Amino acid sequence: MPGRLAFRTLKNLFRKTSNNEPASQTSQQEVPEKLDSSLDHNIAKVKQALGNSADLVIRIIQIGPLNDVKVGVLFTDGMINTAALQDLMDSLINKMRPNDIHPSDNTNIVTAIRKNAVTVGEVEQINDVNTLITNVLSGHAALLIDNESQALSVRISGPEKRGVEEPQSATLIKGPRDGFTETLSTNTSLLRRRIRSSNFWLESKEIGRVTKTKVVVAYIKGIANEDVIKEVHERLDKINIDAILETGYIEELIQDETYTPFPTVFSTERPDTVAGKLLEGRVAILVDGSPFVLVVPSLIIEFFQA
Repeated sequence: MPGRLAFRTLKNLFRKTSNNEPASQTSQQEVPEKLDSSLDHNIAKVKQALGNSADLVIRIIQIGPLNDVKVGVLFTDGMINTAALQDLMDSLINKMRPNDIHPSDNTNIVTAIRKNAVTVGEVEQINDVNTLITNVLSGHAALLIDNESQALSVRISGPEKRGVEEPQSATLIKGPRDGFTETLSTNTSLLRRRIRSSNFWLESKEIGRVTKTKVVVAYIKGIANEDVIKEVHERLDKINIDAILETGYIEELIQDETYTPFPTVFSTERPDTVAGKLLEGRVAILVDGSPFVLVVPSLIIEFFQA
């Protein structure tokens, strides 16, 4: 295809990982790290742990009688009930009375917010970074208060009605009945619900001079080969066309140049299939507006599976 990009083969990079690296580095026991009293420090820790993940959303608001208490609201895009989140934000901003909260007395701030402003969902008070991240990845909204080393975790995870249906191109007699849709946040949440690990990273970029289509590269850090991840990013960054309207555009441009009757990029509408391949060390590419997700590198055996 004219304009196709020539690179090292993804399969060779993948084989290099399979032969020389351990299958997983995610089983190491981690010592829980306590939350800091600095809001900025805690947010930086979460961002670092999640690799600045594309589906992590952070909202900073000011509350209190003088709007002098800074609160960070953290949640995962597509994993929470948006109506419940809006109610929570409104309560934080509008329902705190002047005598409910006293910025000079930090010991009362978390208790006051929990008692007076959090009116939706189950509430948990937490003090370590790992628990906070786990809850955020499970559909909770985390409330981090500046100058306070305690946080609140509010369960507001839907499920929301998103029209997620079984893909017609890949039906199963047994197994999950959900499939990817044309909405990127829905698709990332379908994967996030299956892989609730801080090592599951989602990296976002825009491709297409005119369309500026949002594309997400997904992988599990510590399992996926860093060389494959780098190669995928390099191939995507070299794409220079006006429009990306669906995954087929990208699939043609990032294929390996070596001749083979089998594609080197695998495409599927099934979230469970993609999750399984991510756990094998593959890299997934999601495109906003497309229900098909690309997985690289593909293996010949996959094209004989039903």
